[in-house]
Amino acid sequence: MTQKSLQKPHMISTILVSSFILFTSPAFAEAPKDISQHKDWSVFEYQENGKKDCFAVSIPTESLPKGVRRGGIYFSVTHSQSDKTTNAVSISMGYPLKAGSNPTATIGSTVYQFFAQGETIWPISDTVLAKLVAGMKRGQKVVIRGTSSRGTKTTDTFSLSGVTAAIAAAKKNCGM
Repeated sequence: MTQKSLQKPHMISTILVSSFILFTSPAFAEAPKDISQHKDWSVFEYQENGKKDCFAVSIPTESLPKGVRRGGIYFSVTHSQSDKTTNAVSISMGYPLKAGSNPTATIGSTVYQFFAQGETIWPISDTVLAKLVAGMKRGQKVVIRGTSSRGTKTTDTFSLSGVTAAIAAAKKNCGM
C-alpha cells in the first residue's frame, strides 16, 4: 500500500466529518480544523465563543443492513473547554431512532447501554461512559446496534485502532 492510498481514506473522512459537523451543529466562529490522524480515528477542533472543542471521530468499517438509506454515521469522543467536559461519547446513527429504543455498544463480550434522542445516542450514565471509554482503549472494535423510527435494526462496526492516541491528542489539543 502506498502513502498516497493511505492518505485517501483520511481525506475522505476529513471531508465527511467536516461536512457533518458544519451541517448538524450550531454556527461556529470558524470551520472545524483537522488536527491529526491516528490510524482509523481523526482529531478535529473548532472554536465556539472563544473556547475550543476538540474531538476524536471515526466512521464505521461496516454498516448493516446494506442498502439502507442513512445520513452520516460517526462515533465521536469530545473534550470541551466551554463546559469542561472530557470524554463525552456520542454516536450519530444517520437516521431518527425509535422512541424508547435501547441502543447498545458492544466491545468484546461487554455490552454498554445507551439512550437515544433524534439521530444521536449517548451512554446512559457517567459510570457507563467511563467503563465504555476504558473498554475502547483495550478493545479492537465496537459494535453499535440501534433501531430506526421505522423499525429497521442496524449494526455499525467501528475500528478502535488508534482511538487511544486520538482521544489523548484531542484532550491535549484542548489543553485539558
